[in-house]
Amino acid sequence: MKIARKGRDDEMALSTLFFVNGEKKADLCEDSYAIGAHDGVVLLSVFDGCGGSGAKVYDTYGGHTGAYLASRIASGVTYDWFQNEEPQELLDKYLNDALQSYKRNSKSNSGIRSSMAKDFPTTAAIANCRTEKSQVIIDYLWCGDSRGFLLTANGLKQITVDDVQRTSDEPDMRSDGIMTCICSASKPFHLHEKKIYCSDPCVVMTATDGCFGYVESPIHFEILLLDTLRQSYCIEDWQEKLFEILKKISADDYTMCLAGFGYATFDELRAAFEKRHEFLMKAYLSKWNKSSEEQQRKMWLEYAEDYLSDQGDVK
Repeated sequence: MKIARKGRDDEMALSTLFFVNGEKKADLCEDSYAIGAHDGVVLLSVFDGCGGSGAKVYDTYGGHTGAYLASRIASGVTYDWFQNEEPQELLDKYLNDALQSYKRNSKSNSGIRSSMAKDFPTTAAIANCRTEKSQVIIDYLWCGDSRGFLLTANGLKQITVDDVQRTSDEPDMRSDGIMTCICSASKPFHLHEKKIYCSDPCVVMTATDGCFGYVESPIHFEILLLDTLRQSYCIEDWQEKLFEILKKISADDYTMCLAGFGYATFDELRAAFEKRHEFLMKAYLSKWNKSSEEQQRKMWLEYAEDYLSDQGDVK
């Protein structure tokens, strides 16, 4: 979907909006998404059903797993909440209530009795964006290890903070670890919140871990985004290139929602990131494969100073 900027009086308007969604196994995709735009507000949301803990199969719901169902329940609830323009604080309640309702009406035939098993478990990463003349205001909401990002000419930032067990105080380069919090019907949960104000042209993203979890580092994820952008001739081509590269590298389902703000044309969007791409190639990628593990760690920590710089004051 492509929406052109209207003019100088509407300089931070929505420029483009699209999603990428792929499954590792046909008809078994445990990812879902909800995306939309109306009245100057944009929704970008992704949900990753947790296949390990949500492996119960439910005859009541067509023989699908709890993970498969949970991501779709959550995306449907989120889309309805967005369309109805309801207060942000109600989304927690709606998600909890919907998952509990499906649990009450369910019948599982799996017989799974693991302490790790959860009823209808899914991650969530939501960006609710609204535009004003000179800025974009983004409310990020999340639970689990799906992520919300902000990309400007100065680089990629991960705004959300993964709900995972940490073995070190250092920033996590490999995006792995046991999740400590998810949306599920097993117990009440709360979506974390973080508000960002951006006065520069930008791309807002939400993504499940199938998008970023199979590259070596967040540095490589940013390069993947910018490589595919600079090789594209229009938004639809960028969308297709992202789909093809994620299909090639990911060992999981993958879902990404993107919205660009403040770009008059695709050429302007692409040109905005040329210098950043050149910097990443020279400062990191040209050295990475020739570097020791310790040198790579130092490069990552240097990059992380900016990449993680907007993660403070999370609710």
